[in-house]
Amino acid sequence: MNGAAGESVMINTDIGSAGPFLTITWNFDGGSGPVPVVSVANGVPTEGPGYTNRVSVNTTTGSLELKQLTLGDSGAYTVSMVPNTGDALNGETTLNVYERISGALITGPSETLIAGKSSINMTCQAAAGTSISREWLKDDQPLFPSNRITFSEDNSTVFISPVESFDNGEYQCRLSNPVSTDTANYTLTVNYGPDFVAILGDTTAEEGSDLVLYCDVDSLPPAIFSWIVNGTRTEEQTAAYVIKNSSYSDSGNYTCETSNDITGNRVNVSHWLKITGKAQAPPAPPLTPGAAAGITIGVIAFVALLAVGVFFAVRHTRRWEWTDPETEEGIDRGAQHENGTFQRYAARSPSTKIISWASTSYTRKTSPSCFSEISEYDRATCTPK
Repeated sequence: MNGAAGESVMINTDIGSAGPFLTITWNFDGGSGPVPVVSVANGVPTEGPGYTNRVSVNTTTGSLELKQLTLGDSGAYTVSMVPNTGDALNGETTLNVYERISGALITGPSETLIAGKSSINMTCQAAAGTSISREWLKDDQPLFPSNRITFSEDNSTVFISPVESFDNGEYQCRLSNPVSTDTANYTLTVNYGPDFVAILGDTTAEEGSDLVLYCDVDSLPPAIFSWIVNGTRTEEQTAAYVIKNSSYSDSGNYTCETSNDITGNRVNVSHWLKITGKAQAPPAPPLTPGAAAGITIGVIAFVALLAVGVFFAVRHTRRWEWTDPETEEGIDRGAQHENGTFQRYAARSPSTKIISWASTSYTRKTSPSCFSEISEYDRATCTPK
């Protein structure tokens, strides 16, 4: 069984139906021979040297509670219990006392690391406690040995040679013993690149269009950019090269130059762009004889229907005119309703109260069809015959 230093542990017994007991005796052997822990006779306990106020015995079951554990309490414990009747009962167990682990720490490299060139080792230790096992993880996944990764015999140190870009990440060292666990974390940074450089964008485009060429790259720290167009270095120093309202002169070779000041690496990649004229809509195919004949017949039919409509509109629509019977001068005009009756408000002539209705068909004036004597602002109605 296991116990933590500074804490308590209960050593239980299994006595079945035995008891009560005349005597109970507990002894301890840490490798130098047995020493008394506590003995009970007639229900009265007697503590051994070094166990004063540290032990208690259940006189019914014989179980022992050991308090304020120290690392020196690790060893074998034996008990002998003599019942009122029957043979003595004997038992033995082993206690291991551990200090709880605390202050786990990973010590790693302090120098700048470059992928493919640098080698490292990381060591894991605890400020306190006894570590029985050490487990290494990367990004919460177990770290296994490989042709680049090896571990020390006690697993306290991991070696990586050489480091690569994919070694970047969070490393954990988990220290444990039967009574505690503690974990240390370490962030490993490996500089690399520029790698996998490529220009993303169209290779052909219509004149007048807007374009963006993007230089895609994997690098730590981020790459430095420079653009060269048709052999001339530009002022653009970002990953994106923007072309507004493109013209034929924008055709040519575009080069993205990438570099990393830490690794000292430099990589260039080129991209060819061609600007073309705007696409023209294809001409309509010629009509077949049958289609042409159909269109002609349709036009003739439409014109005929239009003429008939105009005829009936003229025949059934009249325009009306207010006239003075003395001067026969027009006062106002209006259009007849479909039922042949026209109504409107009208003012009388300054020279007479008699106002006549006259019917005209557009430009041809006919004789009055009806007369109505009205006062100012009355409603006048005339129905032609």
